[in-house]
Amino acid sequence: MTALEPDELVTEIELDSLPSGTGWAFEEFARRHGDYALAAVAVTMERRADAAANIRIGLMGVGETPMRMRRLEAMLEGVEINATMLDQAVDELRSTIEPNSDLNASADYRRHLAGTLARRALSDAWSRAIVMSS
Repeated sequence: MTALEPDELVTEIELDSLPSGTGWAFEEFARRHGDYALAAVAVTMERRADAAANIRIGLMGVGETPMRMRRLEAMLEGVEINATMLDQAVDELRSTIEPNSDLNASADYRRHLAGTLARRALSDAWSRAIVMSS
C-alpha cells in the first residue's frame, strides 16, 4: 500500500543492485495466498572470511510499520552464522519485538513465527552469500 492520493500514480522505482556475492532471503507466512503476512523477514548479508558483513534484517507484520533490526544486525556482524548464533539471534529477535494481537494472530504467535522465519532467512542468506576476500 502507498500513501498516494487518488489522482497520483507511481511511474518509477529505483533500487540499487546488491553487491556481488551478497546473500539474500525473504520468508513470510500468511494464512491464505494473497493475504497480508502475519509475519515476514527479509535478510541480506555479505560473507567475508567466513564472517557475516553488511547485514540488513527487516521485519514486517509484527508491528505498526515495517522495522529494521539494527541491534540484531550489530550482534551478527563479523561472526559466522552457525546453529549457536542462529539460536542467539532468534532469542534476541523475540525479546526485542512487541507485536500486537488481532483477530488473525496473538502477539505470542507472531513473536514465535517471526523467530522461526528469521532463523530460515538468516540461514538461507548465509548459504547464498559467496565468500569474498576482505
